[in-house]
Amino acid sequence: NNRFVGARNIVVPQSMKPDEAQLFWLEKQAAFADLHDPIVIAIDYDTRQYIYYDNSLVLKRLSYYPYIQWGVILIFFLAVLFFFTLAKRAEQDKVWAGLSKETAHQLGTPISSLMAWVELMKVQNIAPELIPEMEKLRALRHELIHYDDSDHYRDQERAESEVRDKEQHTILEIGFDGYLKLRDAM
Repeated sequence: NNRFVGARNIVVPQSMKPDEAQLFWLEKQAAFADLHDPIVIAIDYDTRQYIYYDNSLVLKRLSYYPYIQWGVILIFFLAVLFFFTLAKRAEQDKVWAGLSKETAHQLGTPISSLMAWVELMKVQNIAPELIPEMEKLRALRHELIHYDDSDHYRDQERAESEVRDKEQHTILEIGFDGYLKLRDAM
């Protein structure tokens, strides 16, 4: 005889008729029986009661915890990988920039020497038809010197920016001190 005795922590809609409620409890009983074997309580020799149960809400929520934890670990790993790749790329860019500057510096010396020879050829009027072609070295040398000195210009701009920041800070201090004196005087 399958007779429902009672339940806890299960909300039954108030609008259900008694037949619908009985069907609702039988469905719940079948769902709980699929999840766990019922607890059998022997009342007397012929009478037994069965307790059907489900996992608690906390236990259900805890079942999601490993997935959330792995998701956080994955996000952290991807962030570390992204920043590591970014750092590697920045390091490679610095190496290439250093190599380019060194190449510009190394090429600057022989080009300067060739330019001196061109000037000597101009002064002594030797092979004047080659002079326009050799003048192209001047433009190349100018670009190499500019590239080699670009750090110098950046350092100069950075120093000027720091001076402007200090000046602004001083102006703010003077203005704030004047405000405090004016406020204290009131």
